[in-house]
Amino acid sequence: MEKIESLYKSALHLISTGDFAGAKLKLLLLLKKSPAYAPAYYQMALINLHQDDDKQAIANLIKCIDININTSNAALLLAETQLRNSQLTEALATYTKTALLKDFKQEAISGQAKSLRLLDRTQEAYDLIQQEVDITDHPSLILAFSEICIELKCYSEATDKIERLLSKENMSDIEVKKNLLHTLGKLYDKEKKYKESFKAHKDANNLTPHLYLPNNFNQLTFRIQNTYSEDFINHFPKSNNKSKHQPIFIVGMPRSGTSLLEQILCSHSEIYGAGERNEVQQAISFMCKGGYPEKMQAITSAQLDQATKFYTNSVCSKRHKYTIDKMPHNYLHIGAILQLFPESKIINITRDPIDNCLSIYFQYFNSSHRYATKLDNIAHHYSRYNMLVSYWKQLFPDNLINIKYENIINNTESEIKSLLNHLSLEWEDGCLEHYKNKRHVKTASQQQVNQPIYNESVSRWKNYEDDIQPLLTQLKSYDLI
Repeated sequence: MEKIESLYKSALHLISTGDFAGAKLKLLLLLKKSPAYAPAYYQMALINLHQDDDKQAIANLIKCIDININTSNAALLLAETQLRNSQLTEALATYTKTALLKDFKQEAISGQAKSLRLLDRTQEAYDLIQQEVDITDHPSLILAFSEICIELKCYSEATDKIERLLSKENMSDIEVKKNLLHTLGKLYDKEKKYKESFKAHKDANNLTPHLYLPNNFNQLTFRIQNTYSEDFINHFPKSNNKSKHQPIFIVGMPRSGTSLLEQILCSHSEIYGAGERNEVQQAISFMCKGGYPEKMQAITSAQLDQATKFYTNSVCSKRHKYTIDKMPHNYLHIGAILQLFPESKIINITRDPIDNCLSIYFQYFNSSHRYATKLDNIAHHYSRYNMLVSYWKQLFPDNLINIKYENIINNTESEIKSLLNHLSLEWEDGCLEHYKNKRHVKTASQQQVNQPIYNESVSRWKNYEDDIQPLLTQLKSYDLI
């Protein structure tokens, strides 16, 4: 019989090696022996989060805190997870309690302010955090304060504080510095200081190595095309899915308008917005076990049925006819999606290529978007996206619907009516009042989608024309402009 401490150490070792299934078994055995061992619930929550199971992570974090109310790291992680899952009132309460603890006070106050802002209590958020940023330069406070200042249009207050923080020589966290510089660029843009804005974004993107390998992405897209040949799709295996609750997939490049389109559509009573989901990728990984895309040719209908059941149970709302999955890079998996859901509709949203590429360059992304730190890499990635989606449209003309971001901005009602018609849904006036939808948007587009349609982002690139000549040249070489 292993002792509690030995089981816990074994679980930690397995986690460090990436064996999450083994670690989970050790932790479950530990908790069976000692149900009040708080650290085990915390580690279980970390595994849940790694596996994108936020619901179970929240449950385990609550158990951890119930046992040990002073567990600051668990409390902060719980609040962050609640916030990410649109549990705004719960997140605010958790952040408020966490702010009373010794550790992570600044992060907790930042979270309080963000929760208040998302609950449309922006002035309260400003009042809470303004007194804190006057006495401390903690980055999380400054970043939260900046988002509030953008909403309240008091840009210079935030600009001054970021400039002061960046002037210090002891900033060693590269990711924090990148985030601050991108936020500073955003503030300069609002102040119409376009030269300063471009420089701030460029400085941010130059902080990390440019690791994108264009030839590797070329090879991936060629392999996908070769796998999903016209001959293969004429007889490829399909799921027998007959569920009444069907997904709609919104795909496109990041920063192309996917969040806005989702928010408009899920303001319809029969459509639920699930946000950016990883379940398509998870289902593919489960079926192919590392051999994607080629192994999709050997997948059976029974395997597809199992994967479809997993996806439907994880993502689809039982109270709505349709559920939107708006993971932009699912454009890579349109063939696989139509094996899983043969009748599904896939909406590809495009935006002016120059605006789209520049918006990506100006955005703070995590490391999975390796192409996003150099304009020529972004242009290349865009060209391969455009090529692949054009190929999918030839193969699946009835399933793939193309729509332009600029048309949504300029002709919202007619464009959305046309989309709803494709989905066999009646028009609802709520689609024109998407900004009243209290659903929390988790992406960088949150501020835009929570207000009425505006055209400020259309032809934005003209403010930066002198600085982006290499981008224009590159896009012309790909026949994109």
